[in-house]
Amino acid sequence: MSLVFQANRIHFGRGALGTALHAEIRRHDLRRFVILADPAAAGGPLERLKGILPADIDVLLLSDQGGAAAEGAPSVAEVRELIRLEGCDTLLAIGHEGLINRAKVVARGTLIPELPALAGKAARPESADHAPYLIAVPVDAGAIAALGPTITVPTDDGEVSAMFDADFVPDASVCDPDFIAEMSCAQGIAVGMHIAAGGVEAYMARGENPPAEALALAAVRRSIVYLEQAAAGHPPPGGTLLMGAAIEAMLAASKGMGAARAIGNAIAGLVSCVIEPGAVSAVVLPVVLDFNAGDPHPAGMRLTDLLSLPFDINLSVYFRQLAQRLALPDSLAELGVDRQMLPRLARRAFRDPNTATNPVAVSEGDYAAMLVRAGGFEERRV
Repeated sequence: MSLVFQANRIHFGRGALGTALHAEIRRHDLRRFVILADPAAAGGPLERLKGILPADIDVLLLSDQGGAAAEGAPSVAEVRELIRLEGCDTLLAIGHEGLINRAKVVARGTLIPELPALAGKAARPESADHAPYLIAVPVDAGAIAALGPTITVPTDDGEVSAMFDADFVPDASVCDPDFIAEMSCAQGIAVGMHIAAGGVEAYMARGENPPAEALALAAVRRSIVYLEQAAAGHPPPGGTLLMGAAIEAMLAASKGMGAARAIGNAIAGLVSCVIEPGAVSAVVLPVVLDFNAGDPHPAGMRLTDLLSLPFDINLSVYFRQLAQRLALPDSLAELGVDRQMLPRLARRAFRDPNTATNPVAVSEGDYAAMLVRAGGFEERRV
């Protein structure tokens, strides 16, 4: 898309959480907090957060043990009703991507037509004026994707659907590397690959959007630094590097992405498939780049030059070989995707908003063919 949209208010840097919270409290005269935290925030991050808040701030703490479906987890309706009854003006979410997304559903529910199925009409405030001020604190680089203008909600068929609206952006976000949970090398590689794939697709997406393209290029470069060092057996500390790349990729996504992200969203939307997004990106991106090779204005060639890749290697070959060096899966079948799922995935991917911004027009049949190839259900080119 050609829309230049950067409405995010993000505090970034080591030690940023303390100064950010005090600044937001003063700026908006915030007085009564509900803190929604998942197990990733338990212990160190949550205790440090409570120690940072001013003594005159009232705090109610809710523990989210894995989402609405988990036993004992507060529902969207329960959190919203608590906010209303207790007169809370702020919802602070600290945790993984799913936790931050649930907080967005709580705070932005009046904007979601499907919310009655989630929370019940009785729990909905009469207008957005009653919505709490939403502060998001991700505890891993992958959760930064939830800081953007996308929200995911369950559908009637038990799957998950993504919705895009500028109003879904948290009022403020704090990306503090000191609050990032320690990642294993494998986790860092998966996050880095997902960020790199998102940056590549945002850069190549249809439309002219120079600010988004600059951010996308920066995200790709930063994530590739991490991935190449990891492939060499010397992964750098992932906190600041991957967090910076994730912010760049999230902001660049305002341009739109492409077929690889559409396929990834389709897989993520199937409840029966709980698969690491970075592994999906490693498998799907080279296949989509091969499909996009017919682009009459090949942004991929420009990106190859900007990344200083060897002249005799294209992007799809580079990312396929990088995934092999990182010992990532090389097929969707290896990730647990069954061939019987492919028609359903192709339909979902075709309906995904990122289909419209893929640099080459893509049909449902094209998705089916790419899924067969990415699935490992036919011999693929190397």
